Amino acid sequence: METFQVALVVRNECVRRGLAVMLRSLRAVHDVRVWNHISPVAPVPPDDGFDILVLRFGDLPSGALASLAADAWHRGKKVLILLDREHDKMIDVVTSIPSNGFLVQDDLTSASLSAAIDRVTLGDTPMPPVLANHLLARARQDTWDRPLTGRNLTPRERQVLVLLVKGLSNQQIARQLLISRHGVKRLVSNILAKLNCPNRTQAVAVALTDGLVSAEVQEAQGNVWTPVS
Repeated sequence: METFQVALVVRNECVRRGLAVMLRSLRAVHDVRVWNHISPVAPVPPDDGFDILVLRFGDLPSGALASLAADAWHRGKKVLILLDREHDKMIDVVTSIPSNGFLVQDDLTSASLSAAIDRVTLGDTPMPPVLANHLLARARQDTWDRPLTGRNLTPRERQVLVLLVKGLSNQQIARQLLISRHGVKRLVSNILAKLNCPNRTQAVAVALTDGLVSAEVQEAQGNVWTPVS
């Protein structure tokens, strides 16, 4: 079984210790690196000694948090953002941070944490239903009179975008399209670049808002991002 090293950046001591205990109890985690001296300048040593970075939204200024997440994300690390319930109202800021998934602190259990780690390592994007609902509601309410993006997507990239909206992981997309996971990863990267999106979450929002997917796909969006129990 593949195991991962997790870097944990959380300012609140109680939350940090509780999360570290849960992480260390998981079979998929072989080590947890905890940083408790958080500063906007250098919150985490710039090394490659971790596979998954867990950040708590609000512990750093948004710009510093986004920079830290982007640095890890571009080095091939997985990034999970820990949210309080009130943070779901800050959807524009939250979804602009490069990340692979989101967790709600009040709902966190060992089982949900384990499921989230499993999903991000498979290329999926775990997201609490409350945040997904806000994102989808905003997409429905946005106006349609601005220029559409994504006109330069290739037919294959549009296929992948539809499957992203349906909530499929990279592995599931590869199986459905009969291509390699590496090929899927390349196509997803192309989609993010062409839609000018930092992550899959934002790409899905753009796809829904700009009408880049069919009405049938949008009708089925109730299952998008629902965490695996």
